[in-house]
Amino acid sequence: MKYISFGFTLALLFFVSAPATYAKDLYIDFTNGSSAADCLTESSSCNSFSIAESVVEPGDDIFVAGTSTSGVSLNNNFRGTNTNQLTIQQWTGHSEPTITVSSPDVYGLNITGDYVTINDFNINSSDNVTILRTTANNTTFENNTLSGGLFTISMSGNNNTLEGNTISSGIFGITVTGDENAITRNAITCAIGATCNTGINLTSATTTLVANNIVYNFLNALVDGLNATALSADESSSNSVIANNTLFNNKLNFTLGTATSSVLFNNVVYLNSGQYAYSYLSSGKFRSAVNADYNDYYQAGTGSAIGFVDTGTTLISSLTDWRTATSFDTNSINTDPLFNDTTTTAPNLDLTSESKAIDAGQDLAYVIEDINGKERPVGDASDMGAYEYGSNNDAVEVTAPENVFSSSIKARKATIGWTAATGLVSHYEVRYSYKKTFKKKKLATDIATTSYTIKKRKSNKKTWYQVRTAYVSEGTTYYSEWTEAQGFLTKPTAAKSVAKSNADRLEKQSNGSYRATVHINYKKKKTHPRKKLKVIVNLKTKKGKKVKFQKEGKKLKTTQRFNIKKKGSSQEKEFIIPAQYAGKQLKWSVRIQRNKNKRSGWKKSKLFTPSAIVP
Repeated sequence: MKYISFGFTLALLFFVSAPATYAKDLYIDFTNGSSAADCLTESSSCNSFSIAESVVEPGDDIFVAGTSTSGVSLNNNFRGTNTNQLTIQQWTGHSEPTITVSSPDVYGLNITGDYVTINDFNINSSDNVTILRTTANNTTFENNTLSGGLFTISMSGNNNTLEGNTISSGIFGITVTGDENAITRNAITCAIGATCNTGINLTSATTTLVANNIVYNFLNALVDGLNATALSADESSSNSVIANNTLFNNKLNFTLGTATSSVLFNNVVYLNSGQYAYSYLSSGKFRSAVNADYNDYYQAGTGSAIGFVDTGTTLISSLTDWRTATSFDTNSINTDPLFNDTTTTAPNLDLTSESKAIDAGQDLAYVIEDINGKERPVGDASDMGAYEYGSNNDAVEVTAPENVFSSSIKARKATIGWTAATGLVSHYEVRYSYKKTFKKKKLATDIATTSYTIKKRKSNKKTWYQVRTAYVSEGTTYYSEWTEAQGFLTKPTAAKSVAKSNADRLEKQSNGSYRATVHINYKKKKTHPRKKLKVIVNLKTKKGKKVKFQKEGKKLKTTQRFNIKKKGSSQEKEFIIPAQYAGKQLKWSVRIQRNKNKRSGWKKSKLFTPSAIVP
C-alpha cells in the first residue's frame, strides 16, 4: 500500500478534540417540560433553553426531547472548554428533539458558544431561513437531520466538524468559512424537483477536509443560467482536501475557480446526460491550483463531459482529453462504479462486488474510515468513493463473542465477561467510554481470557463497553464486529470520614435529649460524581445495636436520610438523640446510596458519649 503527501500543511488532520468531563445532566422537553421547572432532573425537565441558561456550565450534558415551533438561539452562556465540551443531544427513550421554523428571518438553531456538540436533532423549515448556524469554534454537529431553508447549514469559525448528518438542501446546503474545518460522512441531497444552488460551498475557507460524503440530485439552480453544483470553492479558499466522496446525478460536480492547493483524490463522479465533472474559467490558473488523481469519472449519459470550460464555450469530453489538457488524473478511471441501486429516491451508492473502484484508490493518512465508520482499507488499497466495499475481516471469518455481561460492580471498577467466540481466536479486545458513542474511549488489547476488569472508573457514573474478537495470521490482524454497546453503573464510594462535630459533649435540650451534629467528609468529586445520591445515617451503641434518633420535629427512626450536597468537600446534619442514651457510648454509621442496589459500604465515626452541656 502506498501513501502520498501533497506538500502542504493540513493542520486539521492533527487536531484532536480534548477529552470531555461532565459536570451534570440537564433535561429539556419542548413539548412536556414546564416553564417553572429547574431542568436539573428528569422529573423537573424544563421546556426551553432560556430556563437552562441560569444553571448550564461547561462540561454539562443537556438531554432534549419534544418539538419546538420557534427558533432556538444559544448565547455564549452555552459553551464548553477544551477540556469540558458542552453536549446537547436527544434524551434517550424520548422523542427526537425537533425544531420546525415557520417564520422568515429566524435561525432554526443558532450557536455562538465554543466547544459545543449537537447530536440527533431534527431541524427543518420551508421558509427562507438558516436552519443551523454557528459562528463559534470547536463545535461538532453529528447525526442530525436538517432540511430546507435558504442556508441549511452556515458554519463560520475554526476547528468545527460536520459529521454523519442527513441534509436535504435548501438553496445552499452547507456553507463553510474559516480555518481547519471538517465535513465528513454526510449525505446531502436536493429534493426531486426542488431548486438548490450548491451542496457544499467553501467561501474563504482554508485547510478544509471534505471526505466520505455523498452528494446527489443537484440539478436545478434557483437562477436561470446558473448550474446547480455539488461542491464549490471560491478563489479565496485554499488547502482544501476533497477525498473519497461519491457524487451522483449533479449538473456540475466541482466548481473550484482558482482555489489554491486543492486536492481531489479517490472521488467517484457519476455523470448522467448533460452533466459535468468540473467547471472553471481559466485553465492555466486551474492547473496551477488543483491536483487531482485516482478518481472515477463515469459518463453514463450522452452529452456529459469531464471539463466545462470558459462558461461552456469549451468542453473536454473524454478522460483522455482531460489528461492532455490538465496533466491530472493519470491513475483515474472512467468505468461504471456499479452502485447497489440508483433507481430509488434515496439511491444506494454502495459499491457492488464487481466494481472497478474497489482497491483502485490511494491510502490516505487522513481518510482512514468510510461513510459508515468502516476502517479503510479493506483489501489491497482504499476504494474510490464514500463507501469501502466488504468487511475488514473478509479474508478470514472472525466471529464476535456472545453473552457479554458485567459483574462484580464496585465503586471504581467492574468485570466484563463473555462466552468465547467460535472459530478463529487469538485474543479479545474491550473498548470502553463514558459516552455511548465511544467518542472518547479506552482500548484494552491482547486479552487471553473471556473476562476483563475495567478499572479506575468514576464512582456513581455509567461506563459503556463493547467486546470484539481478534485473530492474527501472518502478521495481519483480523477483527470481528464489536458487540452491542452495553453499560454498567458503578456504585457510590463511601464517605472519606465521619465524625461528631462538637466533640464528646452535646448540647442538652429542655426535655433531656441531646442535639448532635454528624460531620461527613467526602472524597474528591472528580472521582465521585454526586448525581442522584442520598446520605444514609444510622446511630448504634458500642455493641452495634441500632438506636432510634430523629430529625428535629420528625419521628424517631433507626435510619435517617438526606440529600447529598452537590458542592463542597464536607456536609453537616443535626439530629436529636433521646435522653435515655445519656452517658452511653454511641457511634455514627454513614453510607452513600443511589438506590438499594447501588450503595457504598458503611463509614463509622469514633465512639462518643452524650453528656450534659446546658445551652
